[in-house]
Amino acid sequence: MVLGLSWDVVSDELSCKLPANIDCTQEKPVTKRVLLSVINSVYDPIGFTAPALLLPKLLMQEAWRGKIGWDEVLPVELEHKYRLWEKTMHFMSKCSISRRLFAENYDDFTLHIFTDASAYAYATCAFLRCEFKGQVTVKLIAAKARLAPMKKSTIPRLELLGAALGARLAQTVDSILRTASKTYFWCDSMVVLSWIKKKEPWNTFVGNRVKEIRDLTNINDWRHVPGEVNPADLATRCCDWSDLLQSKMVGGSRLAV
Repeated sequence: MVLGLSWDVVSDELSCKLPANIDCTQEKPVTKRVLLSVINSVYDPIGFTAPALLLPKLLMQEAWRGKIGWDEVLPVELEHKYRLWEKTMHFMSKCSISRRLFAENYDDFTLHIFTDASAYAYATCAFLRCEFKGQVTVKLIAAKARLAPMKKSTIPRLELLGAALGARLAQTVDSILRTASKTYFWCDSMVVLSWIKKKEPWNTFVGNRVKEIRDLTNINDWRHVPGEVNPADLATRCCDWSDLLQSKMVGGSRLAV
């Protein structure tokens, strides 16, 4: 075990343990209490399981919105979505990331922070790109995802929340690695990039987030990434454990390569 994660000493990879209580919850009606138990039973300090945990969190949010009690059975539609997701949980232990970040030798390494948002959530993920004699390796370091507020917001505002989350994640990672030669920030929203790079009297919501991003990052390090190759996209959309197994977020972005 490393940081509470399972460590395969042969492949040198980390993965999450299948929750011990999963067999019990499969036999119970789906309630808010069961959802919370399943969500909290997945221990992942790195955050690479964030995309797969989005669905039960969204169902929890819907239950709160519908003012459903802790032990009331969820509506049929929500229960059906959960049961389909639950059936893929056996893939959890197969979703793994490399424990070793650095190659034995490297000429240079850079930090790449990707951010994204949807109507459901906003997210960020950090990759380390190492280069040695023309050979490049890209490893996921950390990821974070947050549900969109229950009060409806615009996509650009949610994208901005994702960018601010990415700026904070970069500061945390950089304080640990310290020696990255360069940090790049990738966002697929041209509106957000315009907010960050232009000095304008933005409204309070935009202005406060832009100020935080400017304080934590160099605005010249922000770049545009096409949405289809943005690995943070998956963490903003519902997926199950089998989808996560094949994802760009776990496997690395081809843009960073």
